[in-house]
Amino acid sequence: MASLVVLACPPGPLTAVGDALADWSATELLHPFLWVETSAWSAGTPARGQTPALRVQGGRSVGTTVEQVLTSQRFESVRLVVLVPAFAGAPGIPGEVEHRLHEAILNTSAVGRVDLIRMVVTRPDSGPVAADLAREGWHNLLIAPEESRGPGLGHSVLRASTDPVEIAPNAAACVAGVAGLWSDLDAGPLDGVPAPFGTTLRLVRSFYRNLDATAISDHVRAGLLSLDDGVPLPRQHGSQAVYIDDAPMAANDMAAAVLSRHAGLFRGERIAPAAVQAEDVGIGQALKMLFGFIGASVTMAPMKWYSLIVGDAGSAAAGRVQQAVFGSDPSSYAVVAQGQLADGAADWRQVGRASANLDQLMESSGPRTHEIAGDFSAVWSDYVESGLTLMDAGERSRTTPIQVGTERGVLRRMSDCVPSPQEAFPIPPRIAAAIGINDVRAADPLGQHTFAARVRQLGNQPSLARDADATLREFETWTQSTRHSYAARTGAMIADQLMQTSQEVQHLMGLVSPNNQVDLANARTQARQKTIAAWMRGILFSFVGLIVVLAVLTGIGIITWWGLLAGIAGGLLVWLGGSFLLFVQGQRQLFQDLNRRRSALSQAEADQANLRTAVRDLHRQTEAYGQFLDWTRVLGVVLHAPFGDIARSTPDTGTIADGLPPNARVGRAEIDTEATPEVVSLMRRDMFVTGWLDGPWHATLNDAGARLGTGAHDLTTDPRRMFAQRAGVSESYLTAWADELERGGVGSAAGEQLWFFALQRLGQPDYRSRLVSRVVVPSAEGTPGAALSEDEFMAGVGVPRPDQGKFDAGVLAREARLDGRDGVVQVWPLERIEGLDRQAVQVELGDGLPDYTFDLGERVQVATPEESGPSIIPAFPGDDSTRRNAPDGPVSGPAQVSAPDAGWTF
Repeated sequence: MASLVVLACPPGPLTAVGDALADWSATELLHPFLWVETSAWSAGTPARGQTPALRVQGGRSVGTTVEQVLTSQRFESVRLVVLVPAFAGAPGIPGEVEHRLHEAILNTSAVGRVDLIRMVVTRPDSGPVAADLAREGWHNLLIAPEESRGPGLGHSVLRASTDPVEIAPNAAACVAGVAGLWSDLDAGPLDGVPAPFGTTLRLVRSFYRNLDATAISDHVRAGLLSLDDGVPLPRQHGSQAVYIDDAPMAANDMAAAVLSRHAGLFRGERIAPAAVQAEDVGIGQALKMLFGFIGASVTMAPMKWYSLIVGDAGSAAAGRVQQAVFGSDPSSYAVVAQGQLADGAADWRQVGRASANLDQLMESSGPRTHEIAGDFSAVWSDYVESGLTLMDAGERSRTTPIQVGTERGVLRRMSDCVPSPQEAFPIPPRIAAAIGINDVRAADPLGQHTFAARVRQLGNQPSLARDADATLREFETWTQSTRHSYAARTGAMIADQLMQTSQEVQHLMGLVSPNNQVDLANARTQARQKTIAAWMRGILFSFVGLIVVLAVLTGIGIITWWGLLAGIAGGLLVWLGGSFLLFVQGQRQLFQDLNRRRSALSQAEADQANLRTAVRDLHRQTEAYGQFLDWTRVLGVVLHAPFGDIARSTPDTGTIADGLPPNARVGRAEIDTEATPEVVSLMRRDMFVTGWLDGPWHATLNDAGARLGTGAHDLTTDPRRMFAQRAGVSESYLTAWADELERGGVGSAAGEQLWFFALQRLGQPDYRSRLVSRVVVPSAEGTPGAALSEDEFMAGVGVPRPDQGKFDAGVLAREARLDGRDGVVQVWPLERIEGLDRQAVQVELGDGLPDYTFDLGERVQVATPEESGPSIIPAFPGDDSTRRNAPDGPVSGPAQVSAPDAGWTF
């Protein structure tokens, strides 16, 4: 939690200190602070809760109040610093005003601690002193009127002056150090330190160094995160991976391993025809069939009887399948059954839509269950992890690295794993307009097939034949160079399976077509049935004739009734026996037809079931192919730029070339063109370990929900849900994510994470000494200035020394000088190192002495405070005047003030 610095300045020459601090703030050297100038109310106090102030940040000053700032932001503490002039008879801030300012801060109840500091600014032989040098309950500090380049380097006394512009830089540098104003160094030497008892005064001086190594850091960062020199060889336990020489073999093996682990997701189970066994016909069934045939023979309908016996089970279901396939959606049938994918007339997306339509139409042909059309989450998780393993040799849940001898292997180029979007085939505009294809990716074999087939068809058009021929030659050359990558091999295997399934569907549709049904009722069967029926009728009519003859003979008395009955019984037995023998011998083919019919129906049922499964597989495989293309796009972006945009656009806030005193220096480190590449090489060996792509991949996956908007909240809570996303449907985020990544890259999260760890290593003395070898301090003339080593530039600032040194004793009375009270008794160093950047401040304090032991010149009393110089700001924000002078006479009452406009900018 930050602290707020409130600087209070009386009217007069010390207002130039505020100008100097504002200038330094423009280059982001300082934290934001509040500047309170009492020129408008030095004789009174502001209204309660309305203490006018300027908030200075980035070189801009905005009107506000102390209370508004304290209550709009949380601060740990407030450092209230009052500037006290001790030259030229300039008045200071009255004690009552200081007290009211302190009270205004406490009344907000916004902070638990207020550090009270008064800093006296003086110059040797610069006139009488009108302000109070010390105040009880405050830290009273006298800025030593001297200058030095660093601790222990000696000092020189500042010359006598009352010029505000000349006095301001030295005073401002010391104020910034004591008040903790230097950026990135949010601490002060007196934070939480109780004020000494009495009205004591202490000498103080400070030193500041700011070493800006941004140029070197950016150069190292670019070299460390860049993959322009090839895929880094990762290390593990001191062993370094090696490059795989046979990249096509490694890519093919990895792709085959991934798809073989998930083969069941791409192809459903096919069924074989049920086995048909010969059926034994008993005597009872045979007699039933006999009498049925006799009846059909008499009625002249033997073929009807034959159809009833053989049966037509399954014909109704077959008819529904045929109607669904061949009649309900002719366009879908044409796309799938006529092989339009193979000849380029339809692409894989059209095949997917057609197979989905047929799959839905076939619902009515038989019972089926609701199935997930595209849940290939396990496949794509494995596909991505295997691709990462090819490039970083890391072990993952299902994937192990390629072994080259005893070492792990990685591919040399990211394009050997997944070609980048920039490696797509450049289609000439005329050809693209003619065939309706604008983009052909290296890992899209079906797209390449359709493209090549359509371009070949352009050979029949005289105006495009030459362009088509040239495009085909270039396309074949391009294909040869890109078809061996891991993504291309995976796509080719999925595409081959999809083409095989398409051919299977085409074949099965031919089997279940009406023209391919088994017709058992052919002409030979009809003739045989008619012949047997004729014989049956003859035997029956003979038996009937016998009965008639016997009846006539009985009627005329030739034979008796017992003879009639015996004759009829004998004729009946002859008729039945003869008919049975004739039926059994003549209908032997019937039982063969029964078995043939059962086998045909079993085959038809299997073909119909397999057709349903194959159509569903074709639909699923086109769905999987679309998801594969999107996941390939995602993986390609991550591999080719795993750390996002590595070129940092660090804003240049400028460097102060003039206006800083010798004790405050700002320098820039120059790039060593020989040492920097060597350090980058050493760091890459340490930073790129096996599995190093896990960081960029997980950062990209975890960021997907945030990049896709509020609707993708589920992906934010569980990023792995992305693997279950479908392609080509409105509710899916996969395609949108792939588009977003190709437009904007993976972001900077992974690069910043790796760079954070790299910064820790850059601070090591070995790396730092090699990289930061030259520091240039800009000169006032704009020339580069002298080149110094880092130690020469820092001059010991921020590092405690055993010899604490002495102050210039010219401001002390003779007795204090003789007593040796000019020594430094407290050194407060503070240093911050972030990577190669380095900031340090060092404040040195003397012993606390009574104010009468200081000889700053004649002491005078001022009855009525008067301005000795113009104010740098209006008394109140919003006042039309840019300068306000104090009244010539005493003020009869407290000044009436109004709350300032918080948005007023100076």
